Amino acid sequence: MKIEESTIVETKDYRVIIYPASRPFTAVEAKAITEKLYDFLAGWAAHGKALTSSFKIEKNQFIVVCVDEEKEMASGCSIDALGTVMRELDGKYDLGLFDRMKASYVEDDEVKT
Repeated sequence: MKIEESTIVETKDYRVIIYPASRPFTAVEAKAITEKLYDFLAGWAAHGKALTSSFKIEKNQFIVVCVDEEKEMASGCSIDALGTVMRELDGKYDLGLFDRMKASYVEDDEVKT
């Protein structure tokens, strides 16, 4: 189940998962990522219980996924399912989402890697 991003940050106990890309997304990629994540999060569950979650593309280069764990805890299997979706997107668009040898940061409102 997806919730509005403005309400998820008001919770006290939520998990935030950030996927940094190695480059900015194209408009086509951002649209495809958005559609894929909306579809995935609509049915995302842990042990059969819907997860209250949301995502946001930040700085056109970071995918930020939030799970409200006050309502339901994300399980290892549910996190693995998210990882599978993200790996599919990474493989399709060569985004470098799982390149652990890089660090991204923002300097003067510009993303640097």
